[in-house]
Amino acid sequence: MRSLALDDLLIPSTERVVFHGPRATVAVFTLTSNCPIPVAFLVHAEASDEARYRVMPAQGVLSPDSAVAIHVEISQRSEDLDTTMDIIRVFSTWVEDPKHIQEDDFWEKIDETQTRMHNLAIELDDTPLLPASVSKMVCKIPSVGDTWLNGLSNEYDAEFPKDLAPYMMPADFESAMKLINEALIDHWPCVPCYAVGYGCCICTGGLSLYCSWSQVKEAEDAANRQIQRINRRPCFQDRNITWSLKRIWYTRTSYVEITMLA
Repeated sequence: MRSLALDDLLIPSTERVVFHGPRATVAVFTLTSNCPIPVAFLVHAEASDEARYRVMPAQGVLSPDSAVAIHVEISQRSEDLDTTMDIIRVFSTWVEDPKHIQEDDFWEKIDETQTRMHNLAIELDDTPLLPASVSKMVCKIPSVGDTWLNGLSNEYDAEFPKDLAPYMMPADFESAMKLINEALIDHWPCVPCYAVGYGCCICTGGLSLYCSWSQVKEAEDAANRQIQRINRRPCFQDRNITWSLKRIWYTRTSYVEITMLA
């Protein structure tokens, strides 16, 4: 028989979901597990216009001692928009088998007495944020592919790091990494060119590396162009998140760095 403790099963990071800045369309808050067993959550935005907000992810399961970033997107911003009656409701209940949450009627079968609910107010703050002067690194994405003499790699790890959960959605990360890796692979030297460049390096005094070197330079330029496009995406720009490709030639290493204005 199910029983539910009176303690909160999860803890929201805030009591108010605030869209900071006159052009901000994305707000973020986190849910942290406060239960020794898996907790299912459901996030629902209630407003006069049902299509005004989009929540990602809208539901899921939190393992013990884990957290998830919830992104709330607003479809419109105007001076006449009244959000005083809008609210974000967070429902939670513990689950014996996390697979059950995939059932369409999962939440309908859960009795109200076995759920907990948090109500988060929605606010629009048009006050421009002061420019941040300090940029902190939130993640380094290591290389996993072939490495050239200058440290550039033709592939970087595309697996979503758990450390990034409070800052972005896995889908946004994976999409960005796909663009970067594809740009590198598309311009990377072919195997024969690569082999000839290295194999004949000594007898040609390094001239055999020229062809491959120019292609590696094109690959790096293409990756940096894609990174510039990634940084202009609202999902990163609105959160002051910046991507960059870092290369250290004297150690023959490189990585993708993700920073955020603090």
